Amino acid sequence: MFVNKMKRIKLQDLILFVLFILISFFSVYYIYSNGLNNPPIRSDGFGYYSYLTSIFIDNNLSFHTAIMNMHTPDKAAYGLHYIEETGHFLNKYTIGTAILQIPTFLIGHLFANIFNYTADGYSLPYQIANISSGIIYCLLGMYFLYRTLLIFFEKEIALFTIVIFLFATSLFHYATYDSSFSHVYSFFLISLFSYIIFKKFKILDINTSILLGIIFGLIVITRIPNAILLILCLLFFIPYIKLSIYGEKKFIHINFNKDFFYKIFLFSLIALAIISIQLIYWYYAAGSIFINSYKGESFNFLDPEIFNYLFSVRKGLFFWSPVLLFSILGFFILIYKKQYYIAFPILSIFLIHVYVSSSWWSWYFGGSFGNRPTVDILSLLALPFAAFIKWIMQYFCKSSIYIIGGGFIALNIIFMFGYWKGYIPFDGTTIDIILELPVRLFG
Repeated sequence: MFVNKMKRIKLQDLILFVLFILISFFSVYYIYSNGLNNPPIRSDGFGYYSYLTSIFIDNNLSFHTAIMNMHTPDKAAYGLHYIEETGHFLNKYTIGTAILQIPTFLIGHLFANIFNYTADGYSLPYQIANISSGIIYCLLGMYFLYRTLLIFFEKEIALFTIVIFLFATSLFHYATYDSSFSHVYSFFLISLFSYIIFKKFKILDINTSILLGIIFGLIVITRIPNAILLILCLLFFIPYIKLSIYGEKKFIHINFNKDFFYKIFLFSLIALAIISIQLIYWYYAAGSIFINSYKGESFNFLDPEIFNYLFSVRKGLFFWSPVLLFSILGFFILIYKKQYYIAFPILSIFLIHVYVSSSWWSWYFGGSFGNRPTVDILSLLALPFAAFIKWIMQYFCKSSIYIIGGGFIALNIIFMFGYWKGYIPFDGTTIDIILELPVRLFG
């Protein structure tokens, strides 16, 4: 009986896996066969990707091939700035996304050579490889999110959560339509990072320290603001904190040992080694290891657009992904259940994320679908969401939760499809545009 149950579970997982692949590639086929998007490698994604053509095709960091394949002569629009002092181009985008794209890039390069396509990094095999990369990393991110959820919740809640987070948020869009952007790659890295920490924080071994150092380094050089994920590493200190009671007084003792400090040092060293890849490139291109590669762009920490970032029609997080309000309610559930080690690190990361992102000069982050920076940390918000769903299922009929979840999915698909069709603009969305959307889609 147990064997049959395990077979059913594996069959369910396989069905979900196949459905995701089919839906993803059907969506991609629909997008590009109907001319709803430019080539997959475009916009910010062009800048992230251009490291690969420069290294593997130009065999240097001249970005010559990338420049030859630009659709406009404005190099700054693709993130490239010529630095006169060094005589090199500085790519404002960090290198982490390109590193993660190497496997599919090499497969595309192989196909281009075998089937006589132009081996310039931008012909059809490379475009297909780039889309496939985004879908694969989204799938891997969902897998590790699923594994994380199973540490704390029942399988039913874990499955419900990953389906909701895939189709009721912007995640699916950034795995398909905008798969060349960095967000789905950050989603994967943070999903993997948080899974390992929640699985291993009570027993930190050397191999885990090395692996986490590699992943954290990649998180930073994929999208620098996500360095706030270091907060999660505070969980490793919990096993060394002891509470002692002497009479009516309570004392907190922290007993670290040399072995623990060695593992933390190893984590830091490995992470710094990965981050140094970016620092070395900056020194080569701009003559300094600490620079603001986003020339003319900056943060305004004294005047963050927090309300707009969270609620505006333009790009507000909870307007475009209202299902995430359940995650906010979930923090209260986690605290009520005294699951502080989950609630406080994730809540801290979320609050800092909102503050930093809303302080960016372009708090709406340009042409994009919904609130794209939050896609990076969706795997963290899934935990309080699942906590809320588990709590609510104790008091309400399960079918009502599924109906509500289906409503959020339908709403997101309508928004996403409207964006793909061009009814919702890349930027500047107003409430009138939203109200006209059903008529334009179904009228």
